[in-house]
Amino acid sequence: MNPNAVVLRGWQRTWLGFPIERALSLPLEFIRNVVNIQGRVRFEVQRRGWFSRRLELQLPTAELIQSLVVALPKARTARFERQGLPLLAFEEQLLAPCPHAWLTPCLVMLNVLVFAAMLVRPSADGNLIASPVAFWASNIGPLTTAGQWWRLVTTLFVHANLAHLVLNIWALWSIGRLSERLYGQADYLCLYLGTGVAASLASLMWDPTRTSIGASGAIFGVFGAFLAYLLRPAQAIPHGIFRSHWIPTLLFVGYSLVSGVLSPEIDNAAHVGGLCSGFLLGLLLSRPSGMGRTKPRAWIRHARALAVFLVFASGALWYLHLARGPVPVAQQFAAQNAWYFNGEAQNLVIWNQLASMASAGSISDADLGERFDKEVVPFWETALPKLQAGVPQVVGDERAYLQAITDFVRIRRDWARAIVKATRDRDEEQGRFARAKLQESTAAMAKLERLSIRSNTALLPSGLVNSSVVHRVTHLLGGKAHECIREPFGIQVSEQDSRSDGPALARKAACAGQSLLLDGEYRTLDDLLAQNATKIGDLPDGGSTVRAVVSGLSDLFEYGSNPLDDYLRRLAGWRRAVPNSFYPDLVEASLFRDWAWAARSHGTVGQVSQQAWAAFAYRNEMAWSSLESVDTKGQQDPVWCQLSMELLQDRSAPLEKMRETFDPCVARYPRAYFMYGSMLRWLMPRWFGSPEQVRNFIEEMAEYNQERGSAEVYARLYWIYASLEQDDVNIFRDSYASWSRMQLGFENMLRNYPKSDVILNAYARFACLADDSSTYRTLQPEVDKRPSATGWSKKTTRADCDKKLLAAK
Repeated sequence: MNPNAVVLRGWQRTWLGFPIERALSLPLEFIRNVVNIQGRVRFEVQRRGWFSRRLELQLPTAELIQSLVVALPKARTARFERQGLPLLAFEEQLLAPCPHAWLTPCLVMLNVLVFAAMLVRPSADGNLIASPVAFWASNIGPLTTAGQWWRLVTTLFVHANLAHLVLNIWALWSIGRLSERLYGQADYLCLYLGTGVAASLASLMWDPTRTSIGASGAIFGVFGAFLAYLLRPAQAIPHGIFRSHWIPTLLFVGYSLVSGVLSPEIDNAAHVGGLCSGFLLGLLLSRPSGMGRTKPRAWIRHARALAVFLVFASGALWYLHLARGPVPVAQQFAAQNAWYFNGEAQNLVIWNQLASMASAGSISDADLGERFDKEVVPFWETALPKLQAGVPQVVGDERAYLQAITDFVRIRRDWARAIVKATRDRDEEQGRFARAKLQESTAAMAKLERLSIRSNTALLPSGLVNSSVVHRVTHLLGGKAHECIREPFGIQVSEQDSRSDGPALARKAACAGQSLLLDGEYRTLDDLLAQNATKIGDLPDGGSTVRAVVSGLSDLFEYGSNPLDDYLRRLAGWRRAVPNSFYPDLVEASLFRDWAWAARSHGTVGQVSQQAWAAFAYRNEMAWSSLESVDTKGQQDPVWCQLSMELLQDRSAPLEKMRETFDPCVARYPRAYFMYGSMLRWLMPRWFGSPEQVRNFIEEMAEYNQERGSAEVYARLYWIYASLEQDDVNIFRDSYASWSRMQLGFENMLRNYPKSDVILNAYARFACLADDSSTYRTLQPEVDKRPSATGWSKKTTRADCDKKLLAAK
C-alpha cells in the first residue's frame, strides 16, 4: 500500500446513471477541503493548473465515514473557507428537513406515464392531441367552463408530443428538486398544483375557446416561486447560489415568454399566469432563514397564500361566468323539451330507413305510404300543437328559436303527409308538393342552425384576447396594424396611383373596416357604416365608402386566416356593444355567404361536386335567414339591398325576384352603382342572362336616369359589365355597346370628377377596346402623368394599348 495515496474501491454511476465498479488511487497531497455532510464524505482533488475535481462518497456506516475523514488531509483553500463553507451550511439546512427530494421525480414520472397512456391509445389517425386520454384531460375551454373543472388540474399532465414532454420535464427537473427543498414538500406540492390551476384559469380568461395542455404553467409557477425565494434578503441565501441561479433563471423565463409572444401556438397566458402566481405565492410561503421543519406562525403564511389563491380563483371564475352569460336558448330548449329530441331522433331513423328501402326498390309505393302514415306522420302531428302552445309564453331570442322549430315541424308534417298521398294514392300533384316541402325543410333547418350557432357564440366568454384595450396595447407595443386582407385575383391599387383617388380611398376604407372588427371597435365600425350609408357616391370617382367597407369585411371572411367561430364571436360582441344596430346581422349574412363560396369554390359548374353544391345551398339559406331577421329600417339600407341581390343570384332566383329587390333599392339610391353591378352579374351569359338582356338593362337604366346623366350611367354600366367579364368579351363587338355614347359618358364623368385618375385611365382603356386611336392619343399625355392601375384590366393593359394604337403614329 502506498502511504502517500488513498485507494477507493466501490461503485460509480456513469453519466447515464448506470453503476460500474471502479478503483481510484488518489495522491494525498492533491486532496483538500474534506467535509462530512449528511453521511457523505465530500472532497476536492487538485488537478493541473487551477482545475479541480469534486468527489462525493457514500459509506455504509458512520464509523467508516469518520475513519475516512480522519485519514484524509485537513488542508482547506482560502476560497473554500470564504465561499464553500457558507454554501455547505446552506446545503445542510436544505437537507435537514428534506433529505430526499422525491416529489419532483414522482411528478416527472406521472407526466411520462400519462404520455405513455396517450401513445397506447392514440386517435384513429394517430394524433395524440385527439386521443381519448388527451380529450378527457385537456383544458378545452368550452368544456371546462361548462362545468368540467377537473380539466384545470388534469391538463398539467398531458403533452402534445415527445419534444413538448422532454422540454417540460427537463425544466422541472432542473429547478424542481432545489425548489422542493427550499419550500418543503407539502408547500412545494401546493405551489405546483396551485400555480398550475392559476395558469389554466389565466389561459381561459385570455381565450376561453382554445385548448391548452402541458405542465408548463405549473413549471413556470415553480420558476416564479424560485425567483421569489432568490429575492429574499442576501443573508438568507449565499451569494454563490444567488449568482449561479438568478441570471440563468431570469434568462430562461424571459426567452420563453418572448417565444410565446412570437408563436401563437404557445399558450403564453398560462405561462404568465403560472409565473405571476408562483412569484406571489412564493413570497408568501417562503420560510424564514432557519430551514427547520417547525417554524413559528407557519399557519399564517399558509392562510395568506390560501386567501390570495382563493381570491384569484374566485375572480377568474366570476369573470368567466359573467362573460359567458346565460345558457344558450338552444340548450335551454333541449333541457326543457327532451321529449321532442328523443322523438325526433327515433322518427328520423324510421324516415331514413324507409327512404333507403324506397331507393333500393325493396318496398312498394303503397307499403311505403302506409308505413309513413302509421310510423312517421303521427310524431309531427303530435309535436306541432305542443310547440305552438309554448310560443306565446316566451320572449326574445327564446321565442324566435321556438318559433323556428315550430315552423320546421310544420314543414316536416306537411312533407310527410304529401309523401303519404304521393306514394299511397299516386298523387302527382302531392309529389310536386313534397319536393317543394323538401326545399322548405332545408331552409328551415338552415335557419335553426343559424339561430343555434348565433346563440352559442354570443354567450361564449369572449376572453381578454378580444378586448379592445388589449388590441390597442398590442398594436402600441408591436408598432403595426393588422395586415389588410385583399382579394387576390383583381387589379390592385399600385404605388403610382393617387392616394386621394377613389380606388385608394376605397382600399383604405376596406382596411379600416377590417381593423375595426378585429380590434373590437364595434361602435366605431357601426358608425362608419351608418354615416356612409347616406353618402352614396361620396368617393372622388363616384364610388361609395359603405360598399368599400362591406367588401373589405367580405375579403377578410373569405381570405383571412381566422376561423368562422372567431368572426361569429366578434359579431356577437358587436351586437352587445350596439344593441339596436342591424349591421351585425347584415355582416353575418355576408359571412355565411362567403362560407358558402368556400364550400363551392370559384370553379366552373362542372368542377363542383354534389356535396359541395349541397353545402353551398345550405349555407346560403343561413345567410338568407340572417337577412330576413333584419327589421324594416335595415331593409332600407344599401348594404341590405346589395347582399339581397347577391344572395338571390346565389340561390338561382328568377329575374322577376331580382327586380322586386332591385327596383325599389335603386329608386332610393340611384347612384349606388354596386347595385347595378349585382344586377349585371345576374344578366351575364355565364350566369342566367344574355348579351341582349345586358344591352336592354343598360338602356333601361340610362333612360331611367335621364335627369342624372343618361350618357354617364350608360358608360358606367358598360364599364362595370366589362370588369365583371374581365375583358373576356369585347363589349363593342359582343354586347352591343355604343362607343360614341360611352365616349360622351366618360367626357361627362371627367367634368363631374375632374380629379379622378381612374376615370381618365378607364376612358383610355375603352378607347383602346373601341380602336379609337385618335381619342387614345389625345388622352395619352394625361394618362402618363396620372396613372391608375385599377382603370385597366389584366387583358387590356396600358402597354398593350400603346403598342396597338401608338405604333401607327
